[in-house]
Amino acid sequence: MKTISILNLKGGVGKTTTAINLAEYIATVEKKRVLLVDADPQANLTRFYQTEVPKQDNFFGIFAMRDKVRPTIIKKNLHIIPSNARSSKINSLIEGEQNSLYILTDILHNRDYTDIYDYCIIDCPPSRGQTVDNAVVASDHVIIPVTAGEFASQGLESVISAITVIQREYNPDVSILGVLPTLFSAGRIASQNLMTYLSNLNLRTFNSKIRYCESFRRAELAHQSVYVFDKRSNAALDMTTFSEEVLQKIKQRNHGQRTR
Repeated sequence: MKTISILNLKGGVGKTTTAINLAEYIATVEKKRVLLVDADPQANLTRFYQTEVPKQDNFFGIFAMRDKVRPTIIKKNLHIIPSNARSSKINSLIEGEQNSLYILTDILHNRDYTDIYDYCIIDCPPSRGQTVDNAVVASDHVIIPVTAGEFASQGLESVISAITVIQREYNPDVSILGVLPTLFSAGRIASQNLMTYLSNLNLRTFNSKIRYCESFRRAELAHQSVYVFDKRSNAALDMTTFSEEVLQKIKQRNHGQRTR
């Protein structure tokens, strides 16, 4: 099971939208089994799927019980560990505990998950804390959606700093799979400046760019993936290209690891 965190320490960059449509593509087109994990107390991912949150079988329950929880079935090949506002208590619940940053790793690496799912996609909250650190420590890869603008770049720098610390001290194998430009418009100066900024930082950046498209908002209001809502839209085309690129990058990384 490959675990991917979708992370930026700034809201409004498309983390949840990315998690939804990447998971839907892998589950529906690639026919692989995907576990979605809603790690955000705002629970936008959970609300999108209109999922009832069980009393114990939720993201907070992992940390409260230190045990695996039963995912909720969304459809064939796609399950979710839902979240609610109680997840905001995780930081205070485990802060200061020995090995607290490995709690999620220990649970997700249980064979009850790894024998069932091919991919685990974690939708992270937009603030640094025990939850985000647990997610990155448990991950093989991190995808960082980012929009144009000064504050978005500040969020990106914070993410890079956090991942660097975690690579050095807790999980040397986690990698940044790529930075994903979202709400992109090639004709806008802000988008052009973003690409220049990313190039100057020498960060891995996806070739795919997610253009601004009204279909994203309308699809989420309809609780549908962009592929179902309008498969001919720029939203569906861009997310398809991005999802294909994600899987290709992971395949290349796996091949590189085997040939070392």
